[in-house]
Amino acid sequence: MNTIEALETQVACRTQTSHRAVLTAYMDTQKADNELLDFFGVIFDADIPAIITELKELGIGEFTISVGQTDMATLLWSFAEHGAAVNGLVKVKSAYVDWTTGEHPMVPAFHLTIT
Repeated sequence: MNTIEALETQVACRTQTSHRAVLTAYMDTQKADNELLDFFGVIFDADIPAIITELKELGIGEFTISVGQTDMATLLWSFAEHGAAVNGLVKVKSAYVDWTTGEHPMVPAFHLTIT
């Protein structure tokens, strides 16, 4: 993933003006070296409007969700209601490193675009 200066500054200065989920996803994505922003951590339904707004402000038009939380259908529905479309399934590198291999294992993820 290309670096996003606004988020890099927040990480470097330890200041958080972005939504927690977006900043965490950005840091996880950079560590895993994924092409698209990947939400590996828990996403709360109430946070989705702010997440979509911030992604638009940052110029991010597509992203993935690899978190294995329950009620994913409701979560994806909420993303759709707030301007994201589910495009299908892809594999991304996990945010965590497998201690036996030293690699980020590939995990399934939903691919979404902001409409």
